[in-house]
Amino acid sequence: MTPVQIHTVLDPVSGRWRNRLGAGRVWFAAADSKAGAVAAGRRKAAMLGAEHLVHNEDGTVSHQESFAHHEIYPVERPRIR
Repeated sequence: MTPVQIHTVLDPVSGRWRNRLGAGRVWFAAADSKAGAVAAGRRKAAMLGAEHLVHNEDGTVSHQESFAHHEIYPVERPRIR
């Protein structure tokens, strides 16, 4: 099974850095800087247990990180007394 992927890419139409889910055109976050978009994409990938792929301006992948088994936001469990 292929894991969910989050892509951080430069949108050629708007000139802004955006994040999209999978290969589709569903954008969920945008930023004026690459660093801002990467941070938002990384947070979403961690929440979904997804892979995060960061692209260069030319579309090539510059960085890839997997959160498939990463728990950045652990769930608080109630203590039983």
